[in-house]
Amino acid sequence: VTIVTNPITLNPLIQVCDAGQIVELEAGSLGTEEMHWSLKDPVPGESGVLEPSPLADGDHRYVAAQQVSGKTYLLDQIVVTSGQASVSSWVLVKHQTPLLTVKVVRTVEVSEVLEVAKVGKPVDVVTIRADQVQLQAFTDGVTPVCVEWRIGAGSGSISDGLYTPDISSTDRFVLIFAEADHPLFFVEGHIILPLPVDGFATELELMKGKEVPAS
Repeated sequence: VTIVTNPITLNPLIQVCDAGQIVELEAGSLGTEEMHWSLKDPVPGESGVLEPSPLADGDHRYVAAQQVSGKTYLLDQIVVTSGQASVSSWVLVKHQTPLLTVKVVRTVEVSEVLEVAKVGKPVDVVTIRADQVQLQAFTDGVTPVCVEWRIGAGSGSISDGLYTPDISSTDRFVLIFAEADHPLFFVEGHIILPLPVDGFATELELMKGKEVPAS
């Protein structure tokens, strides 16, 4: 018996590209229903377009819009539906070079109690790892005085650069934006964290800029 959380797959889950570039996408389904592709809440004049891929083994592709003046990012959500199911992926388009660099400072091991089962004695306590990640943003090697953090795609919460995952979510990544005022201009940056946090220790070490011994 095979149990799946979603009968539709869509890859890649998230992709970063520059303005005017093309991202190849592929969707699959366990059923025979036709799959419908769309952009959720497209921004006129800024969002990209979806079209069939011209590649022999291609499916669909996303074509990013040309550069928009004064804009750093454009995030488009792609939705594929089939029958009663749907799945999403995201494309983050960079319209200019981000001036904030976001790095992982450390991870904080946390366990949350999911359930306390009072069946006789002793009491059974069910816990799950919910590791947090501390982030820091830099511009010209200096952290701005006031950095605003927000989640662009994915679940969880972030405050003062400390990301806390949602233990009930099945998301495989979270996209986090950092924004700050600069004496001359407004600066932005981003980072994509793989989830669950405790399953990607090596990748997070690399995000700290540290060398990881080969296994």
